[in-house]
Amino acid sequence: MSSRAYTAVVLAVFGALTLAIFGCTSSTDSSPSAARGSASSASGSSPEQTVSSGSTAAGTRAGPTPMPRAPATEMTQARGPKVPNTDTVPLAPITPQAAPSGSDEAGTKNAAAVGACVAKMSCANVDGTGVEWLGADISNMDFSFAQLVGVDLRGVNAANTSFAGANLSGANLAGANLSGASFSGADLPGANLTNADLSGANLRGANLAGAIIVGADFQAAFYCETTWPDGTLRTGQCER
Repeated sequence: MSSRAYTAVVLAVFGALTLAIFGCTSSTDSSPSAARGSASSASGSSPEQTVSSGSTAAGTRAGPTPMPRAPATEMTQARGPKVPNTDTVPLAPITPQAAPSGSDEAGTKNAAAVGACVAKMSCANVDGTGVEWLGADISNMDFSFAQLVGVDLRGVNAANTSFAGANLSGANLAGANLSGASFSGADLPGANLTNADLSGANLRGANLAGAIIVGADFQAAFYCETTWPDGTLRTGQCER
């Protein structure tokens, strides 16, 4: 073989090897891309779409569920403190009296004064100590600063009556309707308020030390500097 022919053969072999080496490298480099392309095709989206989809999901992810709020009625109701002894007790039936009377001579004298002032619907400062007037209708009256020590007013209707500043020490008001009445600054130590209705009553500054309140209804009553039967002071509504 001539030197020229030998050189041609060597160049041909070298070219073939070079092509073979570069061909394998290109095939190897393109395989991952092809695999990724196949995976993307199989999932129905491109890599860019996958990232975009993930961003959208993260962007629309719901935040924490807010805590439910209590109904407005539970927060805005104006109620007085609940009384621990709310069980009513049976009361003996009463026979309403047509006119006031007294248990003794002094009470009888005072009964006449009470009867007269009730007729005028103004009993402010009256001395009604020892008067008995069961089942009477003394609603919408003014008994402010009256002396009503030891009175027996069981079952009376005294709705919206003012007893502001009155002395009701030892008074028997069992079963009485005292709704909306004012006892502002009144003294009721030892008073019997069994089953009495004091809903909406004004008890600002009232003294109920030692009073009997079994079964009494204090719904929506107003308390401020009120002395409770056990001697505790209730001041929760003074800001109103």
